[in-house]
Amino acid sequence: MPINISQHMKQKFQLAISLKAILHRLMVKHRIKKYKALMENGIWRVNNKYSSRVGSKHGDFKNYSQIVERENSSYSKRFKKILAAALGLNHMFVTGGKKEESASVIYLSRTSELKFFDYQKKRVLTETSNEAWNLYKGKLSLPIFDFFHRPDSSLYHNSVGLFRQDQLAQSPALGILRKDDQIQAVKRIFDIYKHYIEEQKEPPKPEIILHCFHEVAQLLPQNIRSVYLRRQKEVEDLARRYFFVKVHGDFNVANILVDEDIWLLDNDDVGMSAPCMFDLYNLGLNELFENRSTHILRSIGSGELAEALQQVIPVAVEKSKPTDLRATLFVNYFMRESALISGHILGRVSSNRAIRNWNLFNDSFSWWMDPSLK
Repeated sequence: MPINISQHMKQKFQLAISLKAILHRLMVKHRIKKYKALMENGIWRVNNKYSSRVGSKHGDFKNYSQIVERENSSYSKRFKKILAAALGLNHMFVTGGKKEESASVIYLSRTSELKFFDYQKKRVLTETSNEAWNLYKGKLSLPIFDFFHRPDSSLYHNSVGLFRQDQLAQSPALGILRKDDQIQAVKRIFDIYKHYIEEQKEPPKPEIILHCFHEVAQLLPQNIRSVYLRRQKEVEDLARRYFFVKVHGDFNVANILVDEDIWLLDNDDVGMSAPCMFDLYNLGLNELFENRSTHILRSIGSGELAEALQQVIPVAVEKSKPTDLRATLFVNYFMRESALISGHILGRVSSNRAIRNWNLFNDSFSWWMDPSLK
C-alpha cells in the first residue's frame, strides 16, 4: 500500500534534493574548468547533467535536454534556481587562445565520465583510461552489436588527457520523436530484440532470479513485504522457464538514437546477463522512474506495443502462459532493485528507492499484480 508523507516532510525531502543538486553542479563546474582547451569560448550554461555554450547551434540538443532532464517539484525548482543564481552556479565564462577541440555541449554520464560533443568535427570525446578503454574495446565484439549499430570507437590523446573518440551521430534521439513515431520506433526495436533473443538467449537461471527476489524482500517494510512474498510461487514457476540474455543495461529513450540503424549510447554496462525482457520493459519503466511520459508503458499495457510484446514472450519464456506478462514485469521490479543490477549500475541498493518504486508500480499499473494478492 502507498505510504503517506506529510507536506512538510515532502518539502524537507525536496530541499535536501535541491541542496544535493546544487553541490553536484558546483562539482561539475570545477571538473570542466580543466578542459577549457576543448571548449568553445563564450558563456556556458551549466546544468547537473548537461552544459552548453549559449547560442551554439547544436541540432536537437535543446529539445533533447528538456525531455531527458528530470523535472523537480515547483518548490524544489524555485529554491534551487534562487540559490544557484546567487552562487553563480548557472553559468561560466570560457576564454583562451589555442583550442584543440570545439565542443559546444558537455554531458556528464551516469558513470561520471564527461562527454564532449564537437559538432564541427562531428565527434564525441569521452574521458577514459587505458584500463577502461581495454574493457570497453572487449565489449564491442558482443553479439548485441550484430543487431544494433556497432560503435566505431578509437583511443585519442591530446594535451588534456586520454579520451575515447566516437562518431557524433546526427540521427534523432528516441526521446524527442513525436509520440506516434516513437511508438513505431519502439515496435521496430522490439522486433530487432526478438531476433536477438532467438539467436543469443542463455538457459534460465532460476537461482539468480530467486536470490534477487529474496534480497529485495529484505529492503521492504513488513506491510509491503507480506504482499510481495505472496508472489513467490509465481516467481519460482517463471524463473524455471525465463531465458537470460546479455543486456544493454541502460536501455532507455535518452540513450537510443534512431535512423536506418538503432544506436545504443552509454555502453559502459552493456553485456550484463539478465532476463530476456529486462531491456524491453525498461524502455517504458525508465520513463516512469524519471517522471517523464508514460505513453510507452500505456502502449505496452493496452496499445500497439502490447501485441508486439506478446510476440516476444514465447521466445523469452519457455512454455509461456498469459500470466507471464504480469510476472515478467514483476521480475523487472525486483531485479532492478537488487545488487546484481542497481549495485552494478548505481553503485548501491536502496530501501527507500525500492519502497518508492513499489508504490510507483501500484499507482501506475492495473495489470502488474493479481488483484487477489493486493
